[in-house]
Amino acid sequence: MITFKEWLSEQRDFGLHEDVDEYLDWFVVAGRHRDSDLLENCNWQEIEKALGDEHCAIFRFGHWAVGWTELMLSDLGEQVQNILEALADYPVFNDEAYSEMECEAAYEDWLSYGADDWLPYDSDDLRDDWKDIAWEYTRWEPCSGGFTYDVDDFDPALLYT
Repeated sequence: MITFKEWLSEQRDFGLHEDVDEYLDWFVVAGRHRDSDLLENCNWQEIEKALGDEHCAIFRFGHWAVGWTELMLSDLGEQVQNILEALADYPVFNDEAYSEMECEAAYEDWLSYGADDWLPYDSDDLRDDWKDIAWEYTRWEPCSGGFTYDVDDFDPALLYT
């Protein structure tokens, strides 16, 4: 566990343009950047909720490699220590929130590209809600860069008007 002051002394690639004096003794809890994955973003949101607004400060930096990065600080030393120890043993801060976020992302990706890539049928006369209908029969798995989809036990006639 390190303080913000310690963290700042080790940095060379971040430009900070805010007054940080009152936060120098706060503890670094988490970081994320433009390219953070679903788990990092979920952990960030859930940790921020757990700490509460009055005990959480967020600093955003421009960065040459990843565009931007954010750092979360808290003045709750014991709680920060518990969070960091828990994440060292198991990388998911809140299983239920992560599962929900993963399902939402899978569905959004299905709507964006998965359904169109999967559709093995003639696309004339499809119902307007065909993607939602097929989603009910879809199994998905995370993979690098998104999800893979498989639709089983499905009657294609359901997709047509």
